[in-house]
Amino acid sequence: MYQKIVALSKAKAKLLEIARHVDDEGQSFIFTRDGEPVGAFIPMNEYESYMETFGIMENKELMAQIRRAREQVKKGKLWRKNKAGKWTKTK
Repeated sequence: MYQKIVALSKAKAKLLEIARHVDDEGQSFIFTRDGEPVGAFIPMNEYESYMETFGIMENKELMAQIRRAREQVKKGKLWRKNKAGKWTKTK
């Protein structure tokens, strides 16, 4: 994903224009103050995706389930739905 870097001093005057780029084109912006990044303006769908990912990562039980599932995949212990829609263990 491409991000445009904009100084806060310039972003203040162009906030509406920047918001349109974010909404219409999915453009992301990094705001800087004295050359240092201080914030970001990203499309809402990306923000929601990040928040959902962070929520999953904070859930210790869910992360443990994901780790166990990955181990099962490495061992070749996979489950699939057959033509009848029933879950069966693959060999």
